[in-house]
Amino acid sequence: MLSSLKTRLRRLIRGYQRSAQYPVLLPHHALTDDGVTPLRQAERMLPEPVRRALPFCDGLHTVNEVAERAAASRSQIIAAQEHELIVLWERAVPATAPVVADPARVTRVILSPHPDDAALSLGGAMLTWAAAVDQEAVEKTAAETSESDQTAAADTDSPPAESPAAPTPTPAESDSQRSGEPSGPETDVRQLTDQTLVVNVFTRSAWWRFPPAEGAADLSAETPAIQAIRAEEDDLVSRLAHTPMRALDLDEALLRGHAIADIFTAPLGERDAAASDAVRSAVIGLAAEFPNTEFYLPLAIGRHVDHRLVRDAALTGLREAGVPLARVRLFEDLPYAARGETSDLAEAHPALKLTPSPVDVSVQVDAKLEMLRVYWSQFSWSQLPELKAHAKDAETGAYVERVHAVGE
Repeated sequence: MLSSLKTRLRRLIRGYQRSAQYPVLLPHHALTDDGVTPLRQAERMLPEPVRRALPFCDGLHTVNEVAERAAASRSQIIAAQEHELIVLWERAVPATAPVVADPARVTRVILSPHPDDAALSLGGAMLTWAAAVDQEAVEKTAAETSESDQTAAADTDSPPAESPAAPTPTPAESDSQRSGEPSGPETDVRQLTDQTLVVNVFTRSAWWRFPPAEGAADLSAETPAIQAIRAEEDDLVSRLAHTPMRALDLDEALLRGHAIADIFTAPLGERDAAASDAVRSAVIGLAAEFPNTEFYLPLAIGRHVDHRLVRDAALTGLREAGVPLARVRLFEDLPYAARGETSDLAEAHPALKLTPSPVDVSVQVDAKLEMLRVYWSQFSWSQLPELKAHAKDAETGAYVERVHAVGE
């Protein structure tokens, strides 16, 4: 009885605190007449107010708005988050994922071995970098508004002049006007300043955290479903982080003949050669497409064969493309780093010297954990607290993501 009262009180308080946040239904849950059917689980019956609320959890309505539209309580929406049905976001979530607007503006490329690796290891940095762009948008808009106001004020003190004929719009201007796209000060600042691009390498995946279907020896028959749900997870994370993503569509280790038992110990071999060459070629292309970028590669802590392959092939490609090591960063792979595992970098690349260059993500650390909840097919939410504990820097007390500059 006491425990139930505490739960209700906690949800009441959180409902008040998070009333202006935006709930988003996770892509792993199919709505039914009586509740939801989670991925690989039996249908779950839900209270009718919660069932009415979930269709409005689209990232475009706040908790307050969803509660009002569905005649539900804010506490019930908080309960849906605690039951792993939704995530709560600080701001409205775009309906479509961002894209690269101008290659010259891409200043960071993160090579993510698997679709969740970038968010696991650099999710706080991604959010921090995006927040800096948001702040620049505010400052830019304020400055341009002030300048416009000053010009308008000056015009009111001048005698009226004959209005010139309206200029004929250029084809680009006409297209913008027809499509309703904003121009001038209202243009999304992400089209004007730096962007971070995540390149997911092994997006042809054959693993999720659920066991094979009854009677099946492995997950091979479910690879289409696995790849589809992972693509939906990535799409949502891209929208939450305002970070464009690309996929190289390469086969992960389990589809190249590796077994679960050997992916952390097997040396790179003939079965990995085609993937290695594809990564090397892709990186050479990325270096040409984005001439001003820093490249973030996995350090391969944990020694996963896919992480080692991406690191080694990318380093080769960057060297061939003439990219200096000063523009290369190695990030610590999570969750492996949080578990005290090690990298083989010293043996594989003995000439490389690393200098710690951590990214302070204190402001975004809780948002990162909320964003990681999207990768529900890969890990349960109970695994996330260890990531926050690991991020705490013992000397400064800040939360950091550990990145290393590279030299020789």
